[in-house]
Amino acid sequence: MILKDTRTPQNLGNLNFQTVQILAYADDIDLMACTIPGLNEAFLNLEKSARNMGLVINQEKTVYMFSGKDTTLHQDLAIGNYMFKRVDSFKFLGTMVSKMNNRSVEVNARLIMANIAYYGLQNHMKSRIMSRNIKILLYKTLIRPVLTYGAETWVLSKQDEHRLSIFERKILLRIYGPVIDGGRWRIRTNQELYQLYGENDIVKFCKLSRLIWAGHVIRQDDDLSRRVLLSEPGGKRPNASN
Repeated sequence: MILKDTRTPQNLGNLNFQTVQILAYADDIDLMACTIPGLNEAFLNLEKSARNMGLVINQEKTVYMFSGKDTTLHQDLAIGNYMFKRVDSFKFLGTMVSKMNNRSVEVNARLIMANIAYYGLQNHMKSRIMSRNIKILLYKTLIRPVLTYGAETWVLSKQDEHRLSIFERKILLRIYGPVIDGGRWRIRTNQELYQLYGENDIVKFCKLSRLIWAGHVIRQDDDLSRRVLLSEPGGKRPNASN
């Protein structure tokens, strides 16, 4: 009801030509605008509608981010009686969004959280009682989902792929351990690890997730995700040197 009351002529019409867009899930709301005045109007409408329903805006948990070439907008943003802190990235629905759309920021956040999940299970991974199959199951059900949350939208750089692979091999080395070769213990090679693992490595897993998601989206009748996938943004890409 609040979002319906918030709609203005600016955020009606074709997806590509809306000057203001609103993304919302429960109480996690993202306002996107092409201009500061448009953002002001959208926020004030949202705040008014929320107040009429007995809800208030949490200023401490609300931030704003500017994405573009203008380097002069470094100050905090004042709208009405509110002052919002300017940030270079923020989390929306569990995913990091950065001003330069840099996926490495999200990959780094995922690696940190996956490491926390891994160290929480370290005693189980070190256990000599628990079988390797159970440990692999723990990795696939409790650690890998944390690492690859939102991977369906990732466009990975070679550096990101390398960092993901290092993390996965660290866990596989812990699970499978060293091997005796010529009477001496040695660390298993990457090829040996994945032969024992018997499944796609983490990079292939992410790429397959993208294909699965693309197929799911393209089968939708008139879903927002499908319109975004098939849309053709206008304008020209600026030179990298600009």
